[in-house]
Amino acid sequence: MKYCSLIAIFSLLLASCGGVEPQHTENLPDACGLLTVDQLKDILLEPVERPVPTKANFGEKSACSYSLPGRGSDDILVIYILESKTGKDPDKFDALVAEWQARNMGAKYEEETVSGYPMAFFEGEHHVNPSTFLISFNQVDLAIQGASKENAKSIAFRAMVQYQWK
Repeated sequence: MKYCSLIAIFSLLLASCGGVEPQHTENLPDACGLLTVDQLKDILLEPVERPVPTKANFGEKSACSYSLPGRGSDDILVIYILESKTGKDPDKFDALVAEWQARNMGAKYEEETVSGYPMAFFEGEHHVNPSTFLISFNQVDLAIQGASKENAKSIAFRAMVQYQWK
């Protein structure tokens, strides 16, 4: 019992000195709960249906696929909540972009920063690799596939406001 108390005190001391950074994961929804289907319809200005939790791969906390019936039968919107948590650090974000570039078969991308939020967009090529938008907030990194750059930004910033991410 004495050792448990010592461990608890030591942990509190480390946290108060900045030695342990608290994790703020309680404010993270799963990808299918990020925004409602109606919110996505409002952003994309097209039908959005059937959110399906998708098995997250390496580096993803959760993923969700939505069908887009107004497009081709194989066109989908996929939202990923990533584990990477780059915290808007430029070097970490560059590493995240490089990882997604490899996933997208070396596709070219454009980077930008708006109000301190690093972003990258891969244009995509139909039936080859989907358009992919990456953005970093302090609390979470998002990847959005299957949307235009402007629509993906709208999805990300709507979620940012809704969950009070910085």
